[in-house]
Amino acid sequence: MTRWPLVFLLGAVGCKKPVPVETHTEPLPVDHLARDEVVTGLEKAFALPLPRESHVIVRYANEVQVRSSLEPELVSNFVRAHVKAGKAIVGSTMTTFDHVVVPAEPTRELTIEIRRSNIPGGRTTMLVRDDTPGTPAAIPTDEAWRRAGRTTDGKLLDPKKVE
Repeated sequence: MTRWPLVFLLGAVGCKKPVPVETHTEPLPVDHLARDEVVTGLEKAFALPLPRESHVIVRYANEVQVRSSLEPELVSNFVRAHVKAGKAIVGSTMTTFDHVVVPAEPTRELTIEIRRSNIPGGRTTMLVRDDTPGTPAAIPTDEAWRRAGRTTDGKLLDPKKVE
């Protein structure tokens, strides 16, 4: 019997007129991310900024290998937003950005390959290669030609030794 007054009181409190919901008309804060938006990290491959969840694995004179925990589609969209010129080739297993330029370094041409990783700890692997015509890293030295069994003009050193 002592519950009835409590139920009546709660029922009376719960029967108030509903308050209209106000729509949020103010702009979203600057740090609000859109769906699937990727944040720029601190690392770079040449002048290309990398996504926050990406890390450089190896750096060579004309090549940088990157691993990311992001999906390949997100990494591709991130790269697309940070390069210009060139062309994008989207395939079933890899996306290639061929002879693209990063605005921060417009004299360097890059080729970027993005694919799903089969290595544990990374969803995506990315290869960023400097393909600028005439760069010293792109031109083999005399010693490199000799080790390859060729002269500096590409001819075989010993035509009798063909592998």
